[in-house]
Amino acid sequence: MPEKKPKKKKGITFAETQESTDSAASSVLEMLPFKRPFLWKDLLIYPSKTIEKEKGKATILQGVIDSASMEALVTFLTALIVGSFYAVAGTAMTLFFVLAGAGASFSADVLVSLLLVLLVVALFAILLLVFIVFLSVVLSVIGLLLWSAVDYGVARLLGGTGSFEQQTYFNGVITAGILMASLPLMLLSFLPCMGYFFSALSFIVSIYSFYLRYRVFSQVHELEAGKAVACTLVPLVVQLGLIAVGLALFFGVWLLSFFAAAL
Repeated sequence: MPEKKPKKKKGITFAETQESTDSAASSVLEMLPFKRPFLWKDLLIYPSKTIEKEKGKATILQGVIDSASMEALVTFLTALIVGSFYAVAGTAMTLFFVLAGAGASFSADVLVSLLLVLLVVALFAILLLVFIVFLSVVLSVIGLLLWSAVDYGVARLLGGTGSFEQQTYFNGVITAGILMASLPLMLLSFLPCMGYFFSALSFIVSIYSFYLRYRVFSQVHELEAGKAVACTLVPLVVQLGLIAVGLALFFGVWLLSFFAAAL
C-alpha cells in the first residue's frame, strides 16, 4: 500500500503567532538604548513564563520605576502634541491680530514686544509641561502603591502566598507593558477622522491587563482559578464603587446648593 503523505498544517498556530510578534517587537525595541522594555514585551507575549522567571527578582523600587517611567513618557508626548497644536494656533492668531491692528504703524518696537511676549509664553509652556509630567509621575507612584495594597490585601484574604513586593513589582511591569503597547495607538488617535478607531484599539489593548493580572494572582499567589478571577475583578469593583460614591457626593452637594440658592 502506498504510504500516506502527512497532512499539511492549515493556518498559523498560536506559538507561531507569538514568535512572529516577538520578532517584530524585538526588531523595534533594538533601536532603543534601554533593555528594560524587552522584559515588558516578554510579559505581554509570554506571560506565564516571564512571571515564573521574575518572581524571585521582584522589588518595589523596580516596579515603581517601570510604571513611572512609562507614565512620564506617555504624559510628555501627549502634552507635547496637544500643547504644540494650541501653541501654533495661538501664535498664528496673535500674529494675525497684531499685524491687523498695527497696520501701517507696525514697527520694529512692536515686533520686539511681540517676540518677548511669545518668549515668555514659551517659557511658561515649558515649565507647565515639566510640572504636568512631574505630577503624573507622583500620581502614578501613589496609584501603584495603593492599587497594589488593595490587590495584596484581597489576595491574602483569599489565601494568596505572594508578597507585597511581588504584587507591586508585577503591577508596575504590567502597567509599563500595556502603556508601551498602547503608546503608538495613543499617538495615532490624534489623527483626524481616525482618532476614535485608534482610541478603541488602545482600549482593547488595555483590557489585556486583566488577563496579566489574573496570571499574577494565579502564579505568584498560587490561587486557584476562581479566586484568581475574584482578585482580578474585586479591586476594579472597589475602584468603580469609590468613583460612584464620589460622583454621588459631588452631585448631591451641587443639588443641595442649587435648591438652597433657589429658596
